[in-house]
Amino acid sequence: MRLDELRDASLDELHDLYEKGEIPDEVPTADMRGVVLAGRGLARTSAWDSVANLAPWSGMRIGDRETEDGVNYVGYGPLVFERYGFETYVERDREGGALVLDYDVPENPYALRRLKEHVREVDGIYLGRAYVEVGGRRVFLHYYAMEPEEAEIPVR
Repeated sequence: MRLDELRDASLDELHDLYEKGEIPDEVPTADMRGVVLAGRGLARTSAWDSVANLAPWSGMRIGDRETEDGVNYVGYGPLVFERYGFETYVERDREGGALVLDYDVPENPYALRRLKEHVREVDGIYLGRAYVEVGGRRVFLHYYAMEPEEAEIPVR
């Protein structure tokens, strides 16, 4: 399975894939390229599909950082910046569990600190569910998918 194959997946298809996904035993260490997928509310419309393809989020780095467990890549083309760090941990819960990306770190803006993402692995793709915590409740926002970037051979 590839990222491009998930772009046209319905919300129900993404729910099914996520439920069948595997919970990582440990936090992966990788640069990931990613795409924003379907979600709830406005994120279920054709307008969302158009906007999601224009989203400045292009992936993230997970692991191996002294001050944070991961950081997002935000921007377009050669103008991509590292922004919005998160802590990572594997959580087991009544829903089975997931790799959790927790944005409640002091460096992030207050609104972003309410964001948590739950990630499972499906056929080499990492499928994530983004949630926002509101009034002690977890509210689903949308899905996204990531895959490890291929190692590039340097030109000499």
